[in-house]
Amino acid sequence: MSTNVSKKKREDLLSKIGQIRTFIASAPQDTNTGNLLSYLSELEKDINGKKYGLIFEEHKEHIDEVLESNTPVLNEDKDLFINNGEIINFLIEGDNLASLQMLEKTHRGKVDLIYIDPPYNTLKDGFTYSDTLVDKNDTFRHSKWLSFMRRRLVIAQKLLSSNGTIFISIDDNEVAALRVLCDELFGYQNFVANIIWEKKFSPQNDAKWLSDSHDHILLYAKNKEIWHPKLLKRTVEMDKRYTNPDNDPRGPWTSSDFTVKTASEAYMYDIVTPSGRVVRPTSSRSWATSEENYLALRADNRIWFGAKGNNVPRIKTFLSEVQKGTVCKTIWYRTEVGDTQEGTRDLKSVFGKAGMFTNPKPIRLINRILDIASKNNSIVLDFFAGSGTTGHALLKYNAEHADSKRQLNKIAARWPAKAVTQFFFS
Repeated sequence: MSTNVSKKKREDLLSKIGQIRTFIASAPQDTNTGNLLSYLSELEKDINGKKYGLIFEEHKEHIDEVLESNTPVLNEDKDLFINNGEIINFLIEGDNLASLQMLEKTHRGKVDLIYIDPPYNTLKDGFTYSDTLVDKNDTFRHSKWLSFMRRRLVIAQKLLSSNGTIFISIDDNEVAALRVLCDELFGYQNFVANIIWEKKFSPQNDAKWLSDSHDHILLYAKNKEIWHPKLLKRTVEMDKRYTNPDNDPRGPWTSSDFTVKTASEAYMYDIVTPSGRVVRPTSSRSWATSEENYLALRADNRIWFGAKGNNVPRIKTFLSEVQKGTVCKTIWYRTEVGDTQEGTRDLKSVFGKAGMFTNPKPIRLINRILDIASKNNSIVLDFFAGSGTTGHALLKYNAEHADSKRQLNKIAARWPAKAVTQFFFS
């Protein structure tokens, strides 16, 4: 029988607090007695609180102090207004924590998809906390980052609709801590996947240890039981696997193994091929179905014995019968969604030169997220918009789906402070 050591320690501490409370209650009462009892209640609350989660030193940002006595307000600059027909675009400048607090009042429970690419806290990305660059000498480097992220993710969770999802890009440096933090805020039961994105192809020969070639994208749902990803569009390569060597009138098909690993005595029977060869599964396998069903499949020309009719039977699957899309996998290769080099090229096409931002995400990566997690008239939020890739990808996505009247509304916010909320399409 195992012992929960932490629980026993909590119970011991609570017992001691109870003894102190009894002593205070029996002692002469004065002006400090009420304060002492109040302090004990706060201690009890803390001890009875978190049973699982991330422990870190919490820090307060300068923007926290500002927001304690100020409410964020938008002021319109009419000189920047652009008439874009039915879609109105907003460029909002300000700290993204202030922007999120404002959005909480207007869009609580309305955002369908959040994608963020926050600072990775790697000492290379220039993470600034309260206008101060966090460097290797800062002993509270990780706790400052977690405090920074927690305040923003708490509001993000409130903004998500009941069918909403959040995708967070991160690297190995903080992925473990971020995963535990998100388990606490979004619920570990709502964790969907840790997507691995191949961001580079060529190895870094100057790497001190291993050459880093991937990033993580943590995916959480507001309610995993409600949300389900959309299927990805089938590729030409996928459909090329389907041929029609026997000119079946039902069109192209592919074949798969007609045996299964779990052997069933009822499914162990002899099959005679068209060439007269008798075949039977090995002792560790059996046919995939009963002999009666097999005969029905064979009569329907759904069993393939090879061009010469002498092979072990395989079952045919027709292209016309497969689902119209394919399930998204958790490894996203650069050939499918692009890499950082492609992201640089995407950005160069906008600014006319490279180097405006470091390691920008490619448009195709954001498109993959939109493909599986957006729907008609979704509201999409990015409160670390950085180079504006999310906004760029979404405008392009809307244009490409205009024939289906598909429109995605976008709210985007950019980190660092002072130029944060970038786009809002409604």
